Amino acid sequence: MEKRTTRESKFELLRIISMFFIVLYHTIIHGHVVENSINSGLIIILHLLLFISIVHVDSYVIVTGYFQSKSKFKQSKVWSIINASWFYRIIIVIALTIIGAASLSKVEFLKQISIIDITDSYWFITMYLALLFNQYLYQ
Repeated sequence: MEKRTTRESKFELLRIISMFFIVLYHTIIHGHVVENSINSGLIIILHLLLFISIVHVDSYVIVTGYFQSKSKFKQSKVWSIINASWFYRIIIVIALTIIGAASLSKVEFLKQISIIDITDSYWFITMYLALLFNQYLYQ
């Protein structure tokens, strides 16, 4: 007989909303939206959105930790996260190079797609993997 799990929609909704605000935050910050805005009303709204968005990284991690505390550690999940991160790094770097937004030497290209993040630009993936490793240690 199959074990059924109950869905906890309120936490899943919080995680979805948090991810939306995280993407919004990155779009505003890395897209230099505030710096390129000339409307002072829009700048105030953007700063308010940034202020609201900051807390969502923490809420996403807390909700994810809540779900992880109820599950068993799976090594396949770690490899899945590493592979997805690596895949998107490659796709983004190639796309930016093709459209001319980035001009990388071969060495710089290899640094950008390396699994070991020496630039700390992918800090969240590194910390998320540390959380998974912590779950493995204390299970």
